[in-house]
Amino acid sequence: FNRAGEMVQKLGGHFCYHNHQWEWYDLGNGERGMDILLANTDPALVKLCVDVYWVSCAGDDPVAFIEKNKERGVYF
Repeated sequence: FNRAGEMVQKLGGHFCYHNHQWEWYDLGNGERGMDILLANTDPALVKLCVDVYWVSCAGDDPVAFIEKNKERGVYF
């Protein structure tokens, strides 16, 4: 994703990841897919298009998630 983000950024755009519920599933070690994505991607290159419905369905607070990751948001 970082590499894709670099390429898109050079073209003047934003590489955005759209989430679903399963990124919040525990992968068996207390870590979630969303945690892995956030930890291993550059916030300047990989933005989030947060689907608040799926965040809520996963049992997380969408507002708290967005506030915590506001540097990743793309707002038009």
